[in-house]
Amino acid sequence: ARPLIFLCGKNVNWNRLEIFEDYLPFKTDVIIVPETAVLPVITAAGQLHPVMQIPGREISAWSLLPPVFISHKIRTPWPDTEILATARAASAGRAAAEEVWPLILVRSHGQKSAAVMGYELWRWHLMMAGIGNEDDVYHHFINNLIRWLQIEQRTDLIRLQTDRSIYHFGEPVRCTAHVYDAQLNPIPDAELRLLLSRDGERQEIDMISASDGRYTATLQPLTAGDYTLSLNVLQDGKETGRTQMQFSVGEYNQELNEINMQESLLRELARVSGGRFATIDSVAEMLTSIRGKNKILISRRTIEVWNRACTMIAIIVLLAAEWFVRKKKGMV
Repeated sequence: ARPLIFLCGKNVNWNRLEIFEDYLPFKTDVIIVPETAVLPVITAAGQLHPVMQIPGREISAWSLLPPVFISHKIRTPWPDTEILATARAASAGRAAAEEVWPLILVRSHGQKSAAVMGYELWRWHLMMAGIGNEDDVYHHFINNLIRWLQIEQRTDLIRLQTDRSIYHFGEPVRCTAHVYDAQLNPIPDAELRLLLSRDGERQEIDMISASDGRYTATLQPLTAGDYTLSLNVLQDGKETGRTQMQFSVGEYNQELNEINMQESLLRELARVSGGRFATIDSVAEMLTSIRGKNKILISRRTIEVWNRACTMIAIIVLLAAEWFVRKKKGMV
């Protein structure tokens, strides 16, 4: 199932959106309200959720953002939906301050989905830069949201892959690992243990840290067969996660490895065997030059007719048939 993200606009046709209701974090029976400028208020669930985490900043960084606008109020979120942020009216009126609108919602059941009910989110980016403030909240929020939608399970925090699944014998196997923490941030200094196993034999492989939580290693299997790569992630000597994958190495085949014509080898074979080397252009000429010698083969074989059981049986059958015919004709 593909993840889904919904960014609400000012004018939404909710009747057409109803066909996606099962995949959204909310039911489409929304309430249309007057356009209102709102500020994000992070909920208790949002303070712990990786989508809302801003590296190097406290969660209070969200309170510095300028208002966005909302004109639709969600009536019924799905039971498994998490509300990460609500919308509080930017006006100072008491009644308005008491109004609560779900602003940022996520849903993890089955197909992942997320929804942002405010629009003109560009204000979190351009207006912050315009007044000399940092706009990293907007950038990190969008990146966290996309990354969270892509990671389907917790085990996906550790990813291991090879550049191919099937190799010819002698080819190097290049594998790459990506390691993230619970907030979906890359871990650049993780302690990794990569094991290559086949038929009960194991070999530990060292992985080199590249960048942004990415680690690489190059393997050179010595025999053909099916291999398993197992990756364990350790922290303070204790395992915090693991994953594994398989790849295959085919039998060695020199002919398939080198498909170009080996002219020097063919000429040497022709010389040693008393034959003749010819290219495709001179095959017809070579065939006409082939002269063979006629040979007459005489084969003799002696068969003893009277000493064979089948011959005696045939004679007896024929004599019996003759006697029967004579008896039938009255000749006996």
